[in-house]
This record gives sequence, C-alpha cells and structure tokens, in this order.
Amino acid sequence: MKYICLIICIVLLTISLIKDANLYKPTILMHGLWTVIVFLNILELFGLKKSNDVVYELVIIGQIAFYIGHTLGNEGHTFTIYFKEKKVYKEKEINYKMVYILGYITIILLLIDTIIAVRYLLNGASLVEIRSWLNQTYEEGTNPITARKSYFEQVFRVLVIEPFKVAIIPICASDMFTGNGNRKMFFITVIIVLLNVISTGGSRISILTLAISVIMAYLIIRRKGDNSNKKIRKKIRTLSLIGVIIVVFLTMKRSKTGVVEEGYYYFSLCLPLLSSWITDIINCTKTYGLLSFWGIVRIPFLVIEKLGFPIPNIYYTTQECVLNANKFRNVGERIANSFVTPYYYLYIDAGVAGIFIGMFIFGIICGKSFRKLMVYKSQENVIIHCLLMQAVLLTFIRWQFVSTGYFLSFIILKILLKDKED
Repeated sequence: MKYICLIICIVLLTISLIKDANLYKPTILMHGLWTVIVFLNILELFGLKKSNDVVYELVIIGQIAFYIGHTLGNEGHTFTIYFKEKKVYKEKEINYKMVYILGYITIILLLIDTIIAVRYLLNGASLVEIRSWLNQTYEEGTNPITARKSYFEQVFRVLVIEPFKVAIIPICASDMFTGNGNRKMFFITVIIVLLNVISTGGSRISILTLAISVIMAYLIIRRKGDNSNKKIRKKIRTLSLIGVIIVVFLTMKRSKTGVVEEGYYYFSLCLPLLSSWITDIINCTKTYGLLSFWGIVRIPFLVIEKLGFPIPNIYYTTQECVLNANKFRNVGERIANSFVTPYYYLYIDAGVAGIFIGMFIFGIICGKSFRKLMVYKSQENVIIHCLLMQAVLLTFIRWQFVSTGYFLSFIILKILLKDKED
C-alpha cells in the first residue's frame, strides 16, 4: 500500500506541475510534501517503525480529496472571482499603528515567559522539560510559566496574543516584498519569533512558519527582470543562514542524535505516530466536526463552563482527543508526540468520510485563495495565501484549525489591515 500511496502522490504532483508550475500553488505544496513524507517512510532509516497500511489508505483518500477540492475552487466557474468594480473590492494596507501596539504587548509578555524559562535552564532544566510545559492545560498547569498567569491574562493571550503571533509572520513577510519594507515591524517580528523559541523550550515551528511565509511571499511577488530581486534574494539568503544556524543549534541541544537523523525523523515520524493511534481513533467516539474546528468551538464552551452551565459530554470527549495527541508514543528508536497529521483529527470526527470532506473543503478554500491571488496580488491576498500555505505545509504535524491562535489569526487581520487611503 505504501508504494501505491507514493505513486498517487507523485501522479497528483506531476499533474499539478503540468497545469501550473507556480511553486506557491497549494496542490504542488501539498502533494510535493507528502511525496517526500511517504518516500522517507519507505526508506525506514534509523530504526523508524513501519507504518500501518490503513494509514497509507487514509493519506490516499486525503490527497485525492484535496486535489478535487482545489480543482473546483481554482477552476470551477462557481468559484470564479472578479474585481471589476471598486465597490466589490477595497484595497487593504497594513495598520502599522495597531501592529506596533500589539507587537510591544506581545514582546513584554513573551519576555516574562523567556526570563522564567532561562532561569530554569540555568538551574539545570532541559529544553525538553520546558517544551513539555506547553502540553499542559491552563487548569492543570503547574509549571512556573502557566502558574503565574491570571485567568484574564490567559484569556487575553488565547484570544489576542496567540492569533497576533500567527498573523504577524505573513504580514511581515508580505511587507518585505509588497509594502514599505518597514524595519520596525521586521525587528518586532524577529524578536517575537526568537523569544517564542526560547520560552517554548526550543520550538522550531515559529522559525519554520517564518521561512515558509518569506519564501511564499517572494515567489508570489517576484518579477522577472526586476533588479530589486537581487536585494530581496540577498535578504532571503541572510535570513535563511540565520534560521539554519538557529535550527541546527536547537536540534543539537534538544537531541543526542545527529542533525541528519533528527531531520529525517522530523519529516517522517508522522506516519508511524499516526499508526500507533490508528486502533484508538477507529474505536473512539465520533466528534462530528467539533475536533476539526476545536480552535473556534472551544471558545463559547469555555464561556459557558465559566458561567457554571452544564457542558455536554462530547465537549470533554473532544478535549481529551486534543490532549491525547500530545502524548508520547514510540515511533522507532525514539518517542514522539503531536505530529499526528490532519488524518487523526478528521478520522475521529467522522471516519473516512470525515477525512474526505475535511480535505475536500480545505482544498476548495486553498483553490479559491490561489485563483484570487492570480487575479490580483494585493497585500491582503498575499497574507491570507501565506497563512493557508502554512496550514498546507504543516499537515505533516497537525490539522491547523485545531489551534485557536491559527483560527483567530484570520479574524485579527480585520484590525491589523485597514482600507487603503486613496
């Protein structure tokens, strides 16, 4: 089954390249990524466990569903987007004032977290230990970073700071190529990313998402024959070098293995990890969409719970599934968690049908975004597409809409962007 899965991923990737070779096209990114993931699993290097055939079947269903959805969203006449009148579309630009305000607040809060993390590191704690603090809920949080937060601060972080941390990265990346190249915002973004890396025990996700956004924004905006491309490429090379150095350093600090082995496991362990969960998710209670959209669903339930009203059992079942994904499982010569892919969440929601429907809808959304971008490469369209491409390229980790920060990042854009003055 693994070879069939690889062939299907390659075929879908090839068709996508033939139709349109833009490297920021969602299907190219999706099928290219999963071609690599499946290939790495076939190699079974460094003691990586074999993946269950059922898992490969789920990947096949998800990849086909995404391709069909993307095709409808990108090419179907129903989804065609026109910008013929000013009334239909209003140009947006970055609201720098609001970015600065939220940026400074975010840096202050992250600085508090970082000081606590560094103090514990100096007292002998490991990056892995600090990283494990993230897996605790606010209610059970006994670590010093979570324990010091008031309920109000926690709510503010969840509803405002976390979405801002997600949104600021593609906003900054797009500004490098489509806006003013604002230095102040650039430095705010870099400081937020670095503080986030330290305070989360060496998490590399923020660095990865920054790299994804910068590359995507450049590929979208670049113009052939434009001399400014040379300066842009120099910036990208510099940022890439710094990013690689940081990632290698964090990898060496968090792991006793070599960088090559760590990199191999990083992009291949998702399928063995999902395989370890396959029996559990097949037999678990279905959550009918609550899990896939946990990022937004949990908010009204938290309010209801705080007010003392009864909560249906399916809410706690869904919450348990979210927390279970963070539990460590054996994937070979090491243990891993969190990298359960979208198929974990979608299958728990509604089985095979859940995977097809979820990936199909996601494909439509990405296809519409790509078509919209082809019609008009406005700053707003670039930012939204970069956000969606984050979700595509992080499918080897999770279904991004489980994250409240990611879900609300699309909403917070309403205050981080404003109508452009004529």
